Amino acid sequence: DIDVGLSHQTLVFSLIVHDGLAASVADTIVITVEPANAPERPLADAGRDLMVDSNIVVELNGTRSQPQGDTPLQFTWTQVAGKAVNLLDSSSARPRFRSMKLSIGDDVEDLQFKLIVDDGLMESYPSFVQVSVHPPKNTIPIADAGVDRSIQSGETVFLTALGSSDADGQGLSYNWTQVTGTPVQLSDPQSAEPSFVAPFLNVQNTPEILVFSVAVSDGYAVSEPDFVSLTVVSPPEENAPIAHAG
Repeated sequence: DIDVGLSHQTLVFSLIVHDGLAASVADTIVITVEPANAPERPLADAGRDLMVDSNIVVELNGTRSQPQGDTPLQFTWTQVAGKAVNLLDSSSARPRFRSMKLSIGDDVEDLQFKLIVDDGLMESYPSFVQVSVHPPKNTIPIADAGVDRSIQSGETVFLTALGSSDADGQGLSYNWTQVTGTPVQLSDPQSAEPSFVAPFLNVQNTPEILVFSVAVSDGYAVSEPDFVSLTVVSPPEENAPIAHAG
């Protein structure tokens, strides 16, 4: 038992859990102990904590707040933590605001709001709700190594990954690798369009297949590789000379 006299007493408890490797963020609960003869206060309920996307309209919900009679409740919402937002209709049960615009890779923004209700006789104790604003999820880019084709022995050949794409519109970096065939020297494996000189074949040689792969990155994720097959063909056979006896 706690002797609180004629006024209420507030108790604050904090809980931290540990898994042996890291500790959690503290979670706090506030308990208010009222005197035995105190009149009953209305009960504020700011609703469940929310996880929302960035740059959307968010609605808070205090409709589960309870009066201690038939008198309608008056609502007062206040933002108490996080980057400031423009809280509309802060004296209604369901105020709204637009979450801040975040970019891919940004940290989650945690906002906290306080609700106090008044039934005309007494104010409630505050109720709190946390809104976690999450940045957009990154979309994995798609690599495109171009179309399979035939190339001539000894010619300078350009690969191209310009058909690669990123749904989020982010810039791409490239990484080319030769997979099979006679090794060749790529001019710049990190270029979108590296070049190389095809192996030299004799007229009698059978065609040779070179396979290259390319993977692209948007700075946050790397695509699955895409492959292109190039068939190196030997030079055309020259016509044999024709003798004339005169």
